[in-house]
Amino acid sequence: MNDKKKKLRIEKFKYNNFRNTEFIPKRCTDCNTKKRGKISFRSRDDNKIKNLKKNKPNLEIYSCPSGNGWHVTSDVHFEKRLEIRDKFKDVEIALYIDDKRYLFHINKKNYAFSQFLYNKKITNLKFLTLWDENEKHTRNLQYLKILKKFLLQYNYEPYEIEIYINKENGTTLYGYAFASDYFRKIEELLSQNNIEYYFYMTDSGILKISYNFT
Repeated sequence: MNDKKKKLRIEKFKYNNFRNTEFIPKRCTDCNTKKRGKISFRSRDDNKIKNLKKNKPNLEIYSCPSGNGWHVTSDVHFEKRLEIRDKFKDVEIALYIDDKRYLFHINKKNYAFSQFLYNKKITNLKFLTLWDENEKHTRNLQYLKILKKFLLQYNYEPYEIEIYINKENGTTLYGYAFASDYFRKIEELLSQNNIEYYFYMTDSGILKISYNFT
């Protein structure tokens, strides 16, 4: 294959964004929505996308992170979500509870911990931090105390956590995990401190990231 054909083939692969060769463009269940999964399109210039943009010119087109074609969104925080998702794509969280240390990887299931959640009857485990890697250590320690005091004030039992963002440069954030079915006060705290994300554990033991945009 000559260089020109090879280049065209690579460009076509990038353009169509189908790393998953078995995927049939319809609904991508890797990108969950309230309706069975995110609708996928074959390319950025798909006629269906053009028709959608006639009525909604502000629609953003982006490549599926799982390689299942292209998706569209009207989310005004779309770029911020991508930035946060990219920052924490390899995140690990260590949780210290009952004299044990549990380590979680984003979007991966921890079978042993799912049983722990079941035994403790915990369905909503949240992971919060007010730690800012760009701030001074003394400031972060102060806000760590504020977070703990806040959780105790509303009768949340706080468990210490460490959030490992980048193993290469040793970036670690500190915070607390707690079980919660009522989240409004926590969302207010996050908004007051300009925290745009938090982590949570599903009842099946999968670590996820959620967003807190106002």
